[in-house]
Amino acid sequence: MTRDPSTPHRSVLISLLLTVTVASPAVVGPQRSTDPQRDSLEVRQALERAQRDFERLRRRYLPVTLVGAPSPCPERVGRFCTWPEDPHDDSDNHPPEHSRAVAAREDLIRRLEAGAARLPGDGWIAGQLVRYLLEASRGAAAASAANGCRAASWWCSAVRGIVAHTRSDFSRADSLFELALAEAPDDIRCGWTDLTILLDADAVRSYQDLDCDSRVAVNDRVWWLAD
Repeated sequence: MTRDPSTPHRSVLISLLLTVTVASPAVVGPQRSTDPQRDSLEVRQALERAQRDFERLRRRYLPVTLVGAPSPCPERVGRFCTWPEDPHDDSDNHPPEHSRAVAAREDLIRRLEAGAARLPGDGWIAGQLVRYLLEASRGAAAASAANGCRAASWWCSAVRGIVAHTRSDFSRADSLFELALAEAPDDIRCGWTDLTILLDADAVRSYQDLDCDSRVAVNDRVWWLAD
């Protein structure tokens, strides 16, 4: 992804909740109190701040291409150029990531690993660790982290499904996603399988009148027709 320098990069950060300084490694291991629940909350909050910090830095250091310069751009969204994330595409058409972003991601991964070791049952930490390991093209480490997930079983199944999908093991990914949906709370399952975005206005009204269980048959038919 590249950005057009004609627009200040500050506007890219509108969606961020806070602007924070880069956290030190000690942030993951705050001074222990006598309240384990408070300790866990502090670890999670520190990691959330570190993640926001990384995403802020990543956007700041997006590669810049001057408008009109010869550069292949598969898809343009506003002033951004995006490339499909194809694990089988070894082409060098996309610009390299800035070294500061690469280093910052590795620092975030180390913090997430430390956080996962302290809070193995935290689903957010487990998911973010796998996410950034995959971004760093560390598939084996991502698979190991996903297998070490100790959060809700449905969430861990979904995380492992992401890893399998990234590795093009689509049969295993499909099985894991099916397991995740079967075990997930109703509101999560209904949200993940909601097809509203694919339907026209008339169909949306009818679809939204159905409860979650009643949408299953409709979903199956839509995907069957799509195939």
